[in-house]
Amino acid sequence: MVAGVKTRLEEIARDLPAGVTIKSYYDRAEFIARMLRTVTINLGEGAFLVVLVLFFTLGSVRGSLLAALAIPLSMGVAVIGMHQLGVTGNLMSLGAIDFGLLVDGAIVMLEGTLHYIEHHRPSRDEIPTAVATAMRRSAKPVTFAVAIILMVYLPLMALEGQEGKMFRPMAITVALALGGALLFTLVTFPAACAYALRTPKARTKETLFDRAGVAYGRVLNRALARPAFLILAGGLVFVVTVPFAARLGAEFVPRLDEGEFSLDVRRIPSIGLSTAKALSEQTEAVVARFPETLSVVTRLGRPEVATDPVGADESAVRVKLRPKTEWTTAKDMDDLGVAMKDAIEAEVPATFVSVSQPIEDRVNQLLSGSKADLAIKVYGFDLETLLSIGNEVAAVLRGLDGTGDLRVQRVLGLPFLDVDVDRMKAARVGIRPADVLATVEAARSGIEAGVVFEGPWRFPVKVLQPPPGVDPESIGEVLVSSAQSKMVPIAQVADVKLREGPATINRENFSRRLLVEANVRGRDLVSYVGEARRMVEQKVVLPPGYHLEWAGQFENFTRAKNRLMLVVPVALGIIFGMLFLMFGDLRTVLCVFACVPFGVVGGIFALVVRDLPFSIPAAVGFIALCGVAVLNGVVMASELHRLLEDPGCLNPWRQSAIKTLRPMLTTALVAAIGFLPMAISTRAGAEVQRPLATVVIGGIVSSTLLGLLLLPVLLRLATRRMRSAALP
Repeated sequence: MVAGVKTRLEEIARDLPAGVTIKSYYDRAEFIARMLRTVTINLGEGAFLVVLVLFFTLGSVRGSLLAALAIPLSMGVAVIGMHQLGVTGNLMSLGAIDFGLLVDGAIVMLEGTLHYIEHHRPSRDEIPTAVATAMRRSAKPVTFAVAIILMVYLPLMALEGQEGKMFRPMAITVALALGGALLFTLVTFPAACAYALRTPKARTKETLFDRAGVAYGRVLNRALARPAFLILAGGLVFVVTVPFAARLGAEFVPRLDEGEFSLDVRRIPSIGLSTAKALSEQTEAVVARFPETLSVVTRLGRPEVATDPVGADESAVRVKLRPKTEWTTAKDMDDLGVAMKDAIEAEVPATFVSVSQPIEDRVNQLLSGSKADLAIKVYGFDLETLLSIGNEVAAVLRGLDGTGDLRVQRVLGLPFLDVDVDRMKAARVGIRPADVLATVEAARSGIEAGVVFEGPWRFPVKVLQPPPGVDPESIGEVLVSSAQSKMVPIAQVADVKLREGPATINRENFSRRLLVEANVRGRDLVSYVGEARRMVEQKVVLPPGYHLEWAGQFENFTRAKNRLMLVVPVALGIIFGMLFLMFGDLRTVLCVFACVPFGVVGGIFALVVRDLPFSIPAAVGFIALCGVAVLNGVVMASELHRLLEDPGCLNPWRQSAIKTLRPMLTTALVAAIGFLPMAISTRAGAEVQRPLATVVIGGIVSSTLLGLLLLPVLLRLATRRMRSAALP
């Protein structure tokens, strides 16, 4: 659509008079292009790293190439599905796909096949049968494991509002990609392996995981010998995690770097248009001095329509910034915004600046009617009382850490010409009060006397008798006619004075409303709002009939959090139900389900280490992690159940853990590596992907490490009776 507008503008520009040009000062397509560039780079880097890891870990070049085929084929299924369902490609729908998850099923199937081939040494003609036998063993756990990850994403479809628009497309896309990966793993991959793995020696060299298996065997012997100590240590890890989780801040979504500033400039309500224009030019000159500024445009006032009434006392300054690689004044958006704000307020008189971004501005305004991150609405009836309460609230916020761009809405300060007719004096000279007021109207704004028609247009005609000045003395000298046709100065029959009146009167919910606005800098929004509420409730006493309402981005977080309190139990219920369908044994299910808290521990510590607050993207990461974490548990428990039925296996718990070490480490490594570009990217839009990727990577690491140590111990305690029953 934007491209079409640009094409039309080029056509219009050709017909403009000489010296007249059209230049855009804000182009959202540039922001979208930067987001899509980030998605493309992250996906490309993720795919490259996953394929590279496959080559180094699987020890089979042909097998690695076959497993890597899951990436393009799964994405092909996802793209076709997105087109059919009308899902657009954006920062979250495509950017949250982890190619490591797409190849996990193929890795497990391939590892089982290679192990079977190495153990049984089939001939060239027996390879297809051997592949079919080996993959048949792995098909059930792989199907359930990938299906669990897929199903966990589906409850995200229940999200509403902004978070729903962000994460529903992601849930659909990831589910389609995982469905394509599962289809490839069960249908195409076995046939391809039967054709490609024609020689008994499928692995080309010993990998690091082969040597790690020896060390793991020694550690596992000690773990199985001291189960109580290991379980106690695992419980201690969870206990230590609790205070760290409690200290995490919270926000709705991380602040996106739009590459542009929107400066909301406020001045005194009584300012004239010419003075406001001169001050706006000074503001532009100050901003243009910053080397980071590419262009600066000011919009002074707007049409007084119901949707966006703004007078000359307010202006919006749009600042387009150069790429961050060229910045010298500051390193991030917050520091640069503060530097611009301080410079403007220091050099331009009677000017207050609030720093935001174009899209962020509009989102905040739609949520709360304010462009600030936080808007405190004070409701009541008397404007002076509202202003007094607003100043008290502002005084409390001013003392809080993280408060920036604090301002109280100016509801007073507009000069009013007050003409108070003395009815007794007017009656003595035969002048009606209405005539006095009509004369003042004629002197100040004019009285409509008729209409002039020009074709289909009509224009009102006004009679205006301007006084020599606009001060009360000049108005008082204007003559008004009496009933006896005498001309009497207005000052003789009325008290004319200039007073301060309301600059604006806003109403909401059948009451007058005043806004106290603040932006939050260097701190998460939710903890800031929580502290601010407590402090305001303690220090501000509201008169009867007056109350406060807190509004802003945190409302989105509150709504999303309430919805997630329903979504998360559903996701966990899906995992538990799928596990029970697979194993049919409650004790085994509980052991595998323990991989979920194993992963949560790592996700929390990852957020703490990277100093990231809890956010909705992080919450989505935890939901995805719940599905990913049980993958290794399903593989190990499935192998254990098979070995439990083998009377020749003396220690099935140890052997199942050692046998699944390679696929567990490989799947964990490729899944973590696949999210790595999103976790470390600093490009535009990566702010939203970073918490999600950080949680998943941290959770994969912890669930893998704790799973390798604790899961065999738990499974041994849970399945001893099953082993006894299986033995003759």
